Amino acid sequence: MEEVSSLAPRLSKRTFSLFSDPRQPLFDSDLLGFSFGDLLHYMPGRNRRKALETAVEATFRSFDQKTLHLLSYKGIEALSVNVPSERWFEMKRKSIDHLLADELTSAGANRMQHAFLFASGAVISITFERVRWETKRNT
Repeated sequence: MEEVSSLAPRLSKRTFSLFSDPRQPLFDSDLLGFSFGDLLHYMPGRNRRKALETAVEATFRSFDQKTLHLLSYKGIEALSVNVPSERWFEMKRKSIDHLLADELTSAGANRMQHAFLFASGAVISITFERVRWETKRNT
């Protein structure tokens, strides 16, 4: 909690409140989607040329399946996805599985790191400048 509190000036009030929530809203959630690319928000048909900027997006569904958590990261410095094949195939896994833990930490003066550990043994780590966390009802 100390680490997240030290990052409060870098986060919006809404995003900080979700990261600092003692109920840990992402715990045991399911990863529904994970994407990255230079033009994630590209809208075809626009005349303006959009500057390239790598972004990452992750969508989780809460354990009770009532809430979707949409995390958007910008200013990406590093992205690491590790799906351990030996454990994956031995256990006949067909999914990334439930999120066991996530941790937001500082990665220098201007960067942060968000790491995720899943029940399958998969690990995702993102080093970035900005993050936005939105929630909406899963209908």
